[in-house]
Amino acid sequence: MEAKLDEFDKKVSGLEQRASAMKGAAKDDFEKSIERLRDQRKAVARKLDDIKRVNVESWTTMKNDGDKAMADLEQSYEQVSARYEPAATGAPRTQPERR
Repeated sequence: MEAKLDEFDKKVSGLEQRASAMKGAAKDDFEKSIERLRDQRKAVARKLDDIKRVNVESWTTMKNDGDKAMADLEQSYEQVSARYEPAATGAPRTQPERR
């Protein structure tokens, strides 16, 4: 998107050169149109900045959530592993009740 904005800036510069060769009301209208294009470009650039912030924040949040989930998983594993750790005889320490 940034590359497209750079390309757009070059195109607008070309329009400005064309406007400089014009005179009168036509030139004024053309310059106003160019100014509206620049305003639109600024709005797109702001959206791009927003997207960049959102993506980074989302990534950080997701990473933190993932890290916590992984830590919880490891803790659960350790609890299960310790609970069912084989005794010296090779049988689990805790066995389900048999009826």
